[in-house]
Amino acid sequence: FSFVVLCLTCAVSLRLHAEDDSLVIRLKRHVYTLASQEFEGRYPGTPGNVKAVAYIKDEFTKLGLQQVQGSYTQQFSVPAGVEMSGENTAVFSVIVPKPFVPASELKPMKISWKPGVDYTPVGFSSSASVSGALTFVGFGITDKTKNYDDYAGVDVKGKIAIVLTGDPSNYNPHAAFKGTASMRTRAINAREHGAVGVVFVHPQGDSAEVLVPLQFDAKTSNSSIVVVHAKRSSISRFFPKHPDSTLLGAEQYIMKSKSSRSFDQIGRAHV
Repeated sequence: FSFVVLCLTCAVSLRLHAEDDSLVIRLKRHVYTLASQEFEGRYPGTPGNVKAVAYIKDEFTKLGLQQVQGSYTQQFSVPAGVEMSGENTAVFSVIVPKPFVPASELKPMKISWKPGVDYTPVGFSSSASVSGALTFVGFGITDKTKNYDDYAGVDVKGKIAIVLTGDPSNYNPHAAFKGTASMRTRAINAREHGAVGVVFVHPQGDSAEVLVPLQFDAKTSNSSIVVVHAKRSSISRFFPKHPDSTLLGAEQYIMKSKSSRSFDQIGRAHV
């Protein structure tokens, strides 16, 4: 009796393995086919994606699967990228100090930026038009656990914040501020402090004049605030000429002291 039971058990087990092997072979064939170069990665909207749809529909037909509402497919939109469209402008009204001329007699100068040359929108920016006074807020970080707040002592409500990328620890991989480094996090922090817009700028270095690429951010459609990135040479001209208040001077102060150095600028911007 025991021998018969053992034989039956082995026979059933062998049959299941044979079926499993057949299923594995079929699944591997589908995976290898869809992952082949012919299907070009199957990214939405590409010819490779269209081929993948046709392949899967053909396999469904062979299996005799029932269609839903007369079709094997369901249409829906997928964001595939982001690009500048419509009108993109950045205009500044700046009072430029002149020797021996009282500030009360100076008239604001209009300075315009060119998109793609002086600045570029950031992928998670809201599509809107905003105006406000310029305020420098260092690296735009608020971290109560580390007793650090770039917004301490300044009011950015209704203003446009100028924010440095990077971190006060000068890109130290073990730095205390790495968790607050993303541009999105800082843009949202600016919004929560009442800012209507953000102009990001790289710290002094090889990439200071390199604009961040305009690319789609899949996390959310936008951050509900207008956000752009500017070349350092384009934004630094709006800073006061006093050594402690230039963009470089303020940045070096933060790096050395690990404390905030925020202040209002002389000028307004319309972005």
